[in-house]
Amino acid sequence: MEALFYVLNGFTIVGWLLIVFFPNYTGVLKISKYWIVGILSLAYLLMIPILVKHFDGEIFYDYSHLIALLNIKTILLACWIHYLAFDLFVGVYIVETSVKLGIKRGVYLPCLLLTLFFGPIGLLAFYIQFFIRK
Repeated sequence: MEALFYVLNGFTIVGWLLIVFFPNYTGVLKISKYWIVGILSLAYLLMIPILVKHFDGEIFYDYSHLIALLNIKTILLACWIHYLAFDLFVGVYIVETSVKLGIKRGVYLPCLLLTLFFGPIGLLAFYIQFFIRK
């Protein structure tokens, strides 16, 4: 599982580097959006049997049960893969939308960095600057 963690993190970093440094190349965005996010999604899908094995319906209702589940290394890895896939997908969305609307990289780059490190805060920052521009 530890090797999978490092491999998937590496794929994800490649995706982020591509969208940060080559945002105007459609092929690059497709690599990040479809191939890298696709690989992450497939890895997550393959972990579903492990997740189902530990799920008893209480995860959404009992905080202590959620904490216990996250202490299981494979569950934690699955959650991490989930974050990697969604954050990169949101990063691609920010770049695609910005390029389409002619928003300069210097304006949306902070949103990308916030998304990389803080997920939804980067998306919120993008929405705020997007609506301010309108």
